[in-house]
Amino acid sequence: MHPVYRKRCERDGFEMETMWLGEEDIEPDDGTPVPIEQPTSIVTKPLSEKDQDDRVRMAFGLTHDDPLPEVNRKTLLAYYRYLAANLKFPFKAKTESDGMSLTVHRLIDPKEYELDEEEGLLCEARERGKPFHFPLSELDDAVGNRKLVEDYGYWFWNWH
Repeated sequence: MHPVYRKRCERDGFEMETMWLGEEDIEPDDGTPVPIEQPTSIVTKPLSEKDQDDRVRMAFGLTHDDPLPEVNRKTLLAYYRYLAANLKFPFKAKTESDGMSLTVHRLIDPKEYELDEEEGLLCEARERGKPFHFPLSELDDAVGNRKLVEDYGYWFWNWH
């Protein structure tokens, strides 16, 4: 099966293994192979900075037609690399749960801790000068990094 056909079926919610035909669509088979035209180029819609799903796709190097990947160790590591290259430190933020203000100083390299799919990526934050680790997905109002942090949290909480 051609990969483009498979991708379009997945995107449009069609079953790839089955197909229903009406009686008027069926012709007798004379045994001659039917030539199938192969697509030569696929043009996908460009990614948009205005679309949150597209911004997440950018983090993974995907196209507009690609589904967002599930949260797992491999995708968390890919998102870590993207955020490590794009976040600007330090930045002020608040905790989503209680609105506590803190300063985020760095994204913690997953090599420094046991990466947990339930907790996701961690950052080093400080409150009143005391450093502690905090889940990046639980930050709000990330000054200067709002879209990056919000997009990560959106993906992390919705694609488990």
